[in-house]
Amino acid sequence: MATGVVFAMENVWSRQARRKRQQQQKEGNADGEREKIDEHKAALGFKIQLKKVKAAENDVEILIRWLKGTDSVLFESFCGMLKRKVEER
Repeated sequence: MATGVVFAMENVWSRQARRKRQQQQKEGNADGEREKIDEHKAALGFKIQLKKVKAAENDVEILIRWLKGTDSVLFESFCGMLKRKVEER
């Protein structure tokens, strides 16, 4: 089993966020370094666990537990993005 805790200051995985980041890079406003995350000010926090499924050799169960934030749309957006990425494989 593998476990991690993740915090995000805002939605950085959406198409809109990627366009915004790309525009900032074109304008020279993005320095390429990742922004520091303050766990106390984060808009979203969650714990993610990966468990190997015993029945199948390569199958993994993903459990996401919402830890911080009040915006359910933001959490559901992240879960949807993760589901799409996992199902691509």
